[in-house]
Amino acid sequence: MTKRASPLAKSLTILTITLLIGALAGAAITGALVRSRLDNARAFSTNDGFTRQFIELLEPLSNEQRSVIKPIITRSGQEMQDVMSVTRLEFFRIVEALESDLEPHLTEKQRIRLEARRREMRERLDRTRDD
Repeated sequence: MTKRASPLAKSLTILTITLLIGALAGAAITGALVRSRLDNARAFSTNDGFTRQFIELLEPLSNEQRSVIKPIITRSGQEMQDVMSVTRLEFFRIVEALESDLEPHLTEKQRIRLEARRREMRERLDRTRDD
């Protein structure tokens, strides 16, 4: 003899499943939006990405207008890329000096965590350069 689930149990099960599906869908959508914004921000730091984003923003009215404004935007994009390169180098210089100053005061476990973070940052920088 099988026992039938009560209407309350069925309702709670359906509500719980609906809640879980909603939470998963919300997390997926949020993740996609964050990823998209990060990609746009990363692209903004390169000449090509900067130029593309500004051209898309301005939506030139004609090919003539595009040919006039594109070199101006491209020049600024190159400046942005140069500044970002210098900023990244300066950032890593500061972090290396920090690590050097901290080294005598850290435990082995802390050094390992710091090294892992350094590798993670370098990998992220390499991925940004590849994009």
